Amino acid sequence: MTRAEGEIFFKRFHGHHYHMWHDEPAKYKEYRKLHITKMTENKWRLQKISDLFADIQAEPASARLRIGSIIDIMHALKKIPKDLPEQLLDALDFATTLDIRQRILIMEDMEGRNDKENNNAGYALFRSRKKDYGRLHDIMARMMELSDKDRDDIDCLTAEGKIGWTDTYARYLRTADRCERAEAKYLI
Repeated sequence: MTRAEGEIFFKRFHGHHYHMWHDEPAKYKEYRKLHITKMTENKWRLQKISDLFADIQAEPASARLRIGSIIDIMHALKKIPKDLPEQLLDALDFATTLDIRQRILIMEDMEGRNDKENNNAGYALFRSRKKDYGRLHDIMARMMELSDKDRDDIDCLTAEGKIGWTDTYARYLRTADRCERAEAKYLI
């Protein structure tokens, strides 16, 4: 494996060594033999994040998956560059225009899917950036709004048998509650 191949392999798994090892152990062994430094890996993570932001601009329909990946990669960074939270806020601001199902998934990425998580996923990224809390709060409030159109969308999906209103609405309520608790934790 060359260094360029190692970079491609690393970026494909968003810089998560566990997933690299678990999914392709032989290739991961080759990757480890390259002795890539943590500094280089962080540089590659930042490049991957830039690519994901570019993908959101080029293909807005992919925003939900890209935002989740960005949050995931940002957690792996020891030091978050100053402009990344601002870019994430811009992407989240765009995401407020998505349908309710996509917004629920993004809110789950922001607050974490496990009650026992202490980092509250996306909110933890803003711990050291108190000046961004106001904008984050406004965006998340818009993300949690449930309009008549959202209710109609859920009703249509329920009628088609694709999704249950109660399941989706329960997820929405649970996620909105967790987001509010996460905000209370970090906005104080």
